[in-house]
Amino acid sequence: MGMGLSEYTNRLVRQYIPKNTDFCHLDGQDVKQIQYKQKARKKIRFGKPKRRFFRALK
Repeated sequence: MGMGLSEYTNRLVRQYIPKNTDFCHLDGQDVKQIQYKQKARKKIRFGKPKRRFFRALK
């Protein structure tokens, strides 16, 4: 059985932010660092989500 998109995304985030972490202690810089560590996804032909998003806007 496959894993849903939100579960997959949560698993990726949990690599950097452990479960039960209080998000009040994270600042914008912490979030940006995690964003830039996005992994390529098989579902979008191994492209990175942010790159694909901005390419679609053009």
